[in-house]
Amino acid sequence: MTITNFRNSMVDEKDAKVLEEIENIIGKTIKVIDGPHLIKKTACTIQGNRVDALSLYECDIPKLPESIGNLPALEQFYIGRCNLKELPESVGNLKALKNIYFFENPLVGLPESIGNLKQLKDLYIRYNKLSTLPESVENLTSLTAISLGGNNFSKIPEVIGKVKSLNILSLSHNPITEIPEYIVDLPNLIGLDVDHCELTSLPEFIGNFSNLHTLNLMHNKISELPDSIGDLDTLRVLELSHNELTKLPDSVGRLTELRTLYLDHNQLTSLPASIGNLVHLRTLYLQHNNLIVLPDTIGNFTQLESLYLNDNNLDSLPDSFENLSKLKGFQLENNRLTTLPDSLIGLNILPSLDGNNFNSVPPVLEELYKKIYGDNPQNYFKKDITFGYEQHSSE
Repeated sequence: MTITNFRNSMVDEKDAKVLEEIENIIGKTIKVIDGPHLIKKTACTIQGNRVDALSLYECDIPKLPESIGNLPALEQFYIGRCNLKELPESVGNLKALKNIYFFENPLVGLPESIGNLKQLKDLYIRYNKLSTLPESVENLTSLTAISLGGNNFSKIPEVIGKVKSLNILSLSHNPITEIPEYIVDLPNLIGLDVDHCELTSLPEFIGNFSNLHTLNLMHNKISELPDSIGDLDTLRVLELSHNELTKLPDSVGRLTELRTLYLDHNQLTSLPASIGNLVHLRTLYLQHNNLIVLPDTIGNFTQLESLYLNDNNLDSLPDSFENLSKLKGFQLENNRLTTLPDSLIGLNILPSLDGNNFNSVPPVLEELYKKIYGDNPQNYFKKDITFGYEQHSSE
């Protein structure tokens, strides 16, 4: 190994030549820095006289030089906003590479040689122009995360179903219209992100994801959930905001490990009583629906900390709300409430109530204020705070 000086750092001569060639192409200096914070910089880090991380940001480099394959110790590779359109086959020589993060480039494809990167753990190619993946991706036996959001995939590539080591799969912001069955063959998948796509329904086999912890389906056009959704018995986060749901199946009550449930911005008019089985819920978003009534079983959410019910058509609340004593955020704005149940005294937070149909301050609200703040409630209601009715003092 011949060592030379590059930016006041000692580095292998072959590595230095690669960096210098890239500098000549982009017309920028590649800085040598300490530490892992390379994203959105044009810089590199050096360990043991070898380049182990390289980041190119806001450069003009439509194609990397073939010499890029002469960085045998490179583990982290970031390219952002560089007009990158093509990768050379020599990328497959980067045998130490563990993380690829290419974002906001017009990259249209990956070379077959990418399958040689047996140490690769994270493949993040977001907001490029990919529509397919090479079959050699199957050989990436260390790969645990694929993130391909913001590309041109109209379907999930079949080869992804062969990457058995995969834990996380993100394909958000693609024109994908369906979830294929071969994805179920990923035994280690715990996170699936298909938000901002073109899904109109979910297949019955969705329940076959045996280890899924997080399922993100926000911003699609899903109008109905299959009964098999209830078979996702390891699911902890379910995100269904901004869809076209009008009802939920009773089977949703079998998702007993759920901690977070996002159902806001749909067309729900009611909730099944079985939803009360989700006793571990911490966060429930139901705002911007057409809810008229809530089931009494909502009182089973004794661990709930955030409940958003604003912008619905509720004219009453069930007495079981008294059990929601752990609430820290409670939104009820823009409904049709005219009164509140006395059971709300069991809460430890004042709900937000703007935009309802109250003619006067509900008595329980005054009592709740005294419970929480130990003050005369008239001092509170004289303040510049509105609850959806003309302010009144208790005088």
